[in-house]
Parts: sequence; structure tokens; C-alpha cells
Amino acid sequence: MKTTKPDWYDKLEEGPFINKKFTEVMMRQTEANVKGVSQFKRNHSSRMVWGSIIIACSLGIILSLNWDHLDLWLKTSKQSITVNNPVSTQTPKPGITFISKEEAMRIAKAMDANAELQWSAFFKENVQGEPDKPDVYSVWIVKALYPAGNNMKVTMDAITGKILSLGEGEAPSQRDLTPENTALYKDLKSFQMIDTKIGWAQTTRNILRTTDGGNTWKTQHIAEIDFQSRNVEIWAKFIDSLTAYVAAPDGSGSGLTVYITKDGGETWLSSKAINNLDLNIRASNPNITFVNKNTGWMLAHFDTAEGSESGELFKTMDSGQTWKIISWVINPLEGTKSGVTFATEQDGYLTGSSQEDGIWLFASHDGGLNWQKQTLLAPSGFSADGGAAYSYPPQFFESKKGILPVSLSKDDKKPLIFYSTHDSGQTWEPTTPLIPERSNFEAWDFIDADHGYATDGANIYVTTDGARSWTTHPLETAEFRGVHLDFVSQNDGFAIAKYNMYKTTDGGITWEFMEQTVK
Repeated sequence: MKTTKPDWYDKLEEGPFINKKFTEVMMRQTEANVKGVSQFKRNHSSRMVWGSIIIACSLGIILSLNWDHLDLWLKTSKQSITVNNPVSTQTPKPGITFISKEEAMRIAKAMDANAELQWSAFFKENVQGEPDKPDVYSVWIVKALYPAGNNMKVTMDAITGKILSLGEGEAPSQRDLTPENTALYKDLKSFQMIDTKIGWAQTTRNILRTTDGGNTWKTQHIAEIDFQSRNVEIWAKFIDSLTAYVAAPDGSGSGLTVYITKDGGETWLSSKAINNLDLNIRASNPNITFVNKNTGWMLAHFDTAEGSESGELFKTMDSGQTWKIISWVINPLEGTKSGVTFATEQDGYLTGSSQEDGIWLFASHDGGLNWQKQTLLAPSGFSADGGAAYSYPPQFFESKKGILPVSLSKDDKKPLIFYSTHDSGQTWEPTTPLIPERSNFEAWDFIDADHGYATDGANIYVTTDGARSWTTHPLETAEFRGVHLDFVSQNDGFAIAKYNMYKTTDGGITWEFMEQTVK
């Protein structure tokens, strides 16, 4: 043990420095045992009361500690809290390193061992410790999302790992939870921004439209639909800024009516009721897809037995004015259908899942009259057995290119693999698997065959090469819980979460909270 002081010790501004260090350590230890604290504040007003104790503790430290340890301790503290000359966290002093993301997560997880929590962490520099003070810190901010929806945020010193604050995330304000403003978030099924100004949204019982980039939403009124009825469940397909289709029960118990607008919702026309359904079972979640302005299909689902689902496939060739049944989707009867998409007037794809092994995908090459199973292999190390795989309707783009999302299983997580095609779906090839930081992915969107975006609620993942590689951007300010994602360009995107709407103008790197009004 050294018995002499280092040469730099006598040069320290002993009073203010030691006083701040003592207060910081004491309050950090106290705060670490208290949950629900929204903001940890250092109480510098206690200097006079604790003056004698500070001097005694300081002398005790000087006399009892190994000077090597004290050297590192004071250097670390000096780097973090020096008032007049804060050190940039990008260029730490030699010998001082930041704890890793994994270590920060480990420290935070020690506070709550609940296996159902979803954890995320991000690094932040130059965080001000106290208002109107120049002190800055490098910190890890670790978030935990509880199954019930509440969350906890732990902020820790990125050098020492000490807890700086421990609190719950703020709940939505009372204004945010008024019926008018929750109309956009409650039971949101989908939304689509046509450009940076015009967009549509669909909830279980409402259709909404915006013309100012999502700040104001106008509820669409379709006179023949009783949106207040609990038995009404609608499904929508948005084509462009003026054209949209809405399918809803016709009141007969098994029939459907499709409503069409071509003027942005000012007027809605109804198609002839589709009431020739052979099964006396209520249709649900009709899925509508179009390949051009005239030709489209609608899949009406019927729950027939556990683990199986039937339905009828209808086709229109006059922009939805009339619909004609073209096939029973009895084969395949097994499995739950997630949707149908056509790449051309002949090539269509039915996606979903079943309890059988393998990826569930059926193809039609005669316009939907007949369907055959299409083999799709999971990459090595990923499971598609026993219902672990779930396929989603593909997106098709120009030049016969397309993307098919498939959720698989690996180590208690649900990674995504985007299969790509260059021949309208005749063949599919897997790309680089995308593994979530949390348990699964919340949403994804591609604007073309190369540029795509996905989120697991903790990060935004961006690809510019057709899912062959991904760049990760932590969600530092946005709360992406129960989120829907839609991009209109490589830079401009929108997200609607459980209580909030956000937009990005830099490709998902940063997100700005948006205020909404629903009329």
C-alpha cells in the first residue's frame, strides 16, 4: 500500500469537490432503494448541516483507502462532476472506460427479476445533472416494459454503473385520454400515409382521414354502417389519397357489403351486397387487395374449427362495384390465414400459420381459382416447427420484385426473415435474419424492394439493400408500444403507438412527438 499522497491530490479544490462527491454517493445509495422516483435531485443545500460529517468521512477515506483505488476514484469523479471543466464523454481520460450495454442491462435487471419484462437500453452523453448547473454525465438509460403496460426507467452513470435515477415512465395526460383523442389509438387496425400530408387510419369501428400530416383526423361517416354497434367489425383497403374500400357486415348475419369512396371520403357508394355465402357463419376480417384500379380480390374468413379456417375468395373487375365468388379456400382448410396478396392478375399468395411444421404459404397461378402449397425453407438455426412460423402477406413492387415477411423462433424470441423474389413470387430466397432486442417485432414496412424499416419497440432497424444488412437506431424518446409503422419515403415516416403519434424526417434515426385532434 502506498503511504504517500499522489502529487495531484493537493491541487484539488477540496471543499466543493469532496462535498459534491459525498452528497452524490449518499443520495445515489438512498435513491437506488426507492421505486417510483421520477427525477433524482442532488441536495446541495445540505452542505452546512453535513459539513463536519463530510470532513470526517473525507479524512477516513484518505487514511484508510489504498491510494491506487483513491486515485481512480477521484479521477473518475473528477471526470464526471467537475464544475468548471466537464470532460466530453466522447474522449474519456486514459484508463477510464464506460461500462458496456450488457453490464448496464445486468445492473438494471437486478432490481426486478420478472421474466416477462421487456428490456432496452441506450447510451447518452452530456446529460445535465441539475438545472442551471454545468455538470454533465455520460449515462446508460435502461427501460423495462411490464406486461400490464407500465414501465420503469433506470438512469445510471456510464463510468461507475451507479444509479442516478429510478422512476416510472409518465402516463398519458388526462387530455390525451379524452374520448376524442383516443379515437385514433383505440383498437387501431391499420393506417397508411399516402404522402407527408394525406393519410388514412382504420380502427375496429371507425375510418379516419388526415390532410395535414397527421395533426388533425376527420372521422368518416358512412350512413349505412352503424359504427356504434358492438357487432360491427370493418376492414379497409386504402388505395391512394382519394380512393378507399371498406367492407362491413350487411346485417344478414353472413353477408358483406363493400363501400367505396373516390373523393377522399366526401361520398361513399355501396356495392351490391355479397350475401350468397354458403356457410351460415359470420364473416370476419375480410382482406382486400388490388393489382390495378379495376382488378381486386377479397378474402372473407370463417372460423370452422380449432386450428383451421375456411373462407370464400371474391373478385372484382370493375373497381369494386360488383364482386363475384371465384373459389372456396377449403384447400387449404387447415391453418389461420393472415391475408391474401396478388402480384399480377394471375399470381396470388395466401399466408398464415398452422400447427404443422414448416412455413405456411400457398400460391395460385390462375387468378385465385386453385391453390397449391409452396415450399419455403427456414434458415439453419431457426425453427419453423409446431406452429413456430407465421407468414404475412407479401409486398410487391415494380420489376417483379417483392418482400415476404416470416416470423420464426429462436431462443425464446421471434426473429423476422424477409424472403425476397425477383419473379413475382415464383421463387423466394431468405435474406439476413433480423433478431429483436425484445421478444418480437411490433411492425415493419418497405417502401420499395431495397428500403425497409422494422421495430421491436426498443429500436428501429433500417435496411437499404433489400434486408441483406440492417442498421440499428435506438428509440431514445419515442414509446413504441403497440405501434403501427408507415414510411412514405426513405426519410419520411410515421408511427402510431398505443397513446402517441410520431414522425421522422431522417429515416427513423430520430422521432418527433405529434399532437392530434380528432373531429
